[in-house]
Amino acid sequence: MSFALPFALLLGLLVAGPVIAHFVRRSETPTQLLPTFRLLQRAMAESHRRRRIDDPLLFALRALLVLLATLAAAAPFVWVPIELGDGRACSMAVVVDGSRSMLARSGTTPLVELARDRAARALEGLPRGSERTLVFASHPATVLADRAGSAEAATNAARRIDAASAIYGDSLHEAIQAGVRRLHGSSLAVRRLVVYSDFAGHVDLHDLDVPTGIEVEFVRLSPSDVRNASVRVDSVRIDDADRRSRIVRAVGRGHSLSASSRVELDVDGRSAETAPIAIGEAPAFVELHARSGDESPTARLSIDVDDALPEDDRFDFRLRAPRETRVLLVDGEPQTQRFDDEVGLASRALELVPEGERRFEATRVDLGAVDDAMLERHDVVVLANVPNVSTALAESLVRRVRAGLGLLVAPGDRTDGRSLTQALSAILPARLGLFGRCDERRGIERRDLPDGIVVAGLGGVVHRGCTDLDPLLGRSRTGLVRGDGSPLLAISQVDRGRVAVLGMALDPEASDLPLRPGFLPLLSTLLGYLDGSSGSAAEFVSVGSSVTLTDERATVRTPSGAVLTRRESGAVGPLRELGAHVVLVADVPDDDASFTVVAPATESDLRPGPMPTGRRSGAPRATSGRLARDVSSPFFAVIGLAILGEGVYRELQRGRRRAVTTRSIAP
Repeated sequence: MSFALPFALLLGLLVAGPVIAHFVRRSETPTQLLPTFRLLQRAMAESHRRRRIDDPLLFALRALLVLLATLAAAAPFVWVPIELGDGRACSMAVVVDGSRSMLARSGTTPLVELARDRAARALEGLPRGSERTLVFASHPATVLADRAGSAEAATNAARRIDAASAIYGDSLHEAIQAGVRRLHGSSLAVRRLVVYSDFAGHVDLHDLDVPTGIEVEFVRLSPSDVRNASVRVDSVRIDDADRRSRIVRAVGRGHSLSASSRVELDVDGRSAETAPIAIGEAPAFVELHARSGDESPTARLSIDVDDALPEDDRFDFRLRAPRETRVLLVDGEPQTQRFDDEVGLASRALELVPEGERRFEATRVDLGAVDDAMLERHDVVVLANVPNVSTALAESLVRRVRAGLGLLVAPGDRTDGRSLTQALSAILPARLGLFGRCDERRGIERRDLPDGIVVAGLGGVVHRGCTDLDPLLGRSRTGLVRGDGSPLLAISQVDRGRVAVLGMALDPEASDLPLRPGFLPLLSTLLGYLDGSSGSAAEFVSVGSSVTLTDERATVRTPSGAVLTRRESGAVGPLRELGAHVVLVADVPDDDASFTVVAPATESDLRPGPMPTGRRSGAPRATSGRLARDVSSPFFAVIGLAILGEGVYRELQRGRRRAVTTRSIAP
């Protein structure tokens, strides 16, 4: 610690004041004439005692006050190293990557904690008048400090980040945008964005666009070792030879690592089976068998490999074969050729769902064959280019949807949008408009889409025929839009059921969507979400996301034993704990609704990826400079406490003397 005004320390000589006050105040010895020698001795002894400090505590408090005031007047400060920047007051947003790959270590320290410490130093090193923003790239991104003026507040926020937090998946792009928005709202001329990450291969910042005027610094943190292996569940199915047994197909993979190991399957903490596995760059598959009763037990896959990230050498899950969704495809325009008409490609796509994912049993019928009994036997109904529905069928659909049936409406050129909207107005999330040509519209973009529904590889979809949708405010959410921003998919929750309206037909003449590789995952995950007989959209749920439970009595028990309650919308989350989660309905486990929270598999690859190519404007470089930080405030705080303490002490002493005087004059 140093002093800006060292000559002010001479004021410390004033500490002599309390010394003089305590000695001089009683230096005069009173003369006492006593009748006897014994009384004279007692008087002399009393006089001697009065020449000493008879109240050491009061003397110490007064001396401390003088010394503290001297130190405060000398303007003490400490030198703080500058992590980044040039010492000018600025608005700085620091982003810390929270993906699972940040658990890899540099030496003995996890990268996420190394990033936390460097972020704290960067925020602490800013001069007075600066604004400090800290964003943790969890899923979703979390703003821990929002333009804080206090260095202490920002560093305290940084301490909330630890190794247990780095499991959330790659949301670095979202976190950077959150930091940029905070910088936009600043009144300071100098604005800086600093990103701490390992920039592993899973980090995707290719379309990052940082506005002009913001100085950007990307800081890569590298682990000591990138060799890593992981194990996951590829699929679980029922053993045909024994219906009470399950066959678990495990997949192991190494990144820059080759090793021979064994995969062990534990069920409810007991070893069920082990099998050898060769870990390498190519995925290796192994099948293991385990018994399962009426309820799905908790299971774990594990491998014993010396690698950089032990956290992904085990995988917790529920030992349950994927449930089956019964889908009723109602064809509004049946053709002689049944394989490429309205529902032919959709039916074929559901047959090709990969093993281990949700299974579908698809039944296709004409509109006139649908009755109440058929609706009761299915979980999801798809109305594909139906002109309209009868009053009786509309009433049945409304009743069944409220009870948990899923409904997907895909209108086409034969659909009477106004009549169908009127018939199903009680449950539709959007009004249907006219069908028309839309050759100029291309692409599909995600908007407010529920977690678990997959949209990938559909950016260049060509739309030829479109139905205009008018989503109903307060009832629906727009999950997908076309490239021009027009609504493509509207979704709503109706009591226990879910309804979706797709603004295009499933016919390949309306668009090339059914011919795209992304059609199968989009259709299967959308129908799985609409399946109201299950409480969650998927068997495996990404960490940091939410699930929707249809039963109002449902709660979720996490692997640690915590109980999560559903919000008014039915959503539970964000889920921040890996492993098997049990859905309880009235305290009774619901095996079909339970699910497993997993981390992204791509984050097991620790090898560095390309650095971002976003705009840089005079990016600050790391410096070894120092910044003087004033620390006089604590001294003034202690001075105030000392003054208060002296007042309290003197009041207590006064009370004691009053009590002694009262006793001495008592008869």
